[in-house]
Amino acid sequence: MERFKDILQLTANCEITEIVDGELCRWKYIMIHPEDGNYILAINCFTHNVDSLSLSSMKRKYFFIGEGDVEFIIREKIRQKEDILELVKRDIQALYNELKFYGFKE
Repeated sequence: MERFKDILQLTANCEITEIVDGELCRWKYIMIHPEDGNYILAINCFTHNVDSLSLSSMKRKYFFIGEGDVEFIIREKIRQKEDILELVKRDIQALYNELKFYGFKE
């Protein structure tokens, strides 16, 4: 699996996976949207509905192309959770600093 960068990565029936906060969404690519080239049409593997996906959103977010690789998915989930943990640690430190600012003990 590789990070989505360009529409040229998409081939008929290729798998598209979005991993956000440990949650998976998967699609099978169908085609470029016939009315708007900024979108693609893909079959949602869970609901079997056809979804319209924004190419610019796919580039900015955690979209990956390729056969579902269990090890890759688990490692990406771990990486994302570690990023979240770092943000939470910074938030906690900022709150401790605020306590100090107001003269309270930690």
